[in-house]
Amino acid sequence: MPRLDAVFERAIDRPATFFVAGAGFGKTTNVSAFLQKGGTRFVWLTLDPLDREEGRVVDYLVAAAAQEINGTVLHYDADYDLLAEVMDFESAWLAPPGSLP
Repeated sequence: MPRLDAVFERAIDRPATFFVAGAGFGKTTNVSAFLQKGGTRFVWLTLDPLDREEGRVVDYLVAAAAQEINGTVLHYDADYDLLAEVMDFESAWLAPPGSLP
């Protein structure tokens, strides 16, 4: 799709781009076809209704970015320990668990 390619080309010059649309709109097909051309760093999140818990999407986004850039997440949230184990990125507690009010 030439029109979408032009949109994607402009989008890669930005620090972050989010593609949001309902099921069946061709997000996966079009974005993955563009990314197969190479040269673009990306993280991919697929969410479902169970991900509506407050903060969950932000946790996933931070974890995916840390994994992509080989970064470390400094946190005070036990969720990151599990995410770090599953996604293979470094994480470290800012303070011992339970020590902050």
